[in-house]
Amino acid sequence: MVSIWIFPFAVIGFIISFYIFFKKSRQESLVCFTGQDCNLVVDSKYNKIFGFPNEILGMLYYLLVVGFIILGLEGVTEVANFSLSLILVFIATVAAGFSIFLIYVQALVLKHWCEYCIATAITTIAIFIIELFHLYG
Repeated sequence: MVSIWIFPFAVIGFIISFYIFFKKSRQESLVCFTGQDCNLVVDSKYNKIFGFPNEILGMLYYLLVVGFIILGLEGVTEVANFSLSLILVFIATVAAGFSIFLIYVQALVLKHWCEYCIATAITTIAIFIIELFHLYG
């Protein structure tokens, strides 16, 4: 069974990712409250993996997490003989690892911060930690 406690993080992460997607699709600047230029980060060459913008991958990830929650609430515990929680932990591990890499890129490569990117990294890492403790705790 998947932890219901990851739901708010998935919703928040989706909303932030959608905001970035919406602003970029309209070619509008992101409003950053910390005074940083978030656009330097979200418009950098690091914003795509395999040709897909990070915000779209983020939205898909958070929708997948919600899908896993719904499956868990419906009583599904396994998919293809693998625990639903184990599959989600694996996916969340990849997502959290990628988020940590993107934080590294912001800090040491771009030397600019995007508060929205940091917030999605926090939600992604929170989902990973909560689900890991749920599975093994």
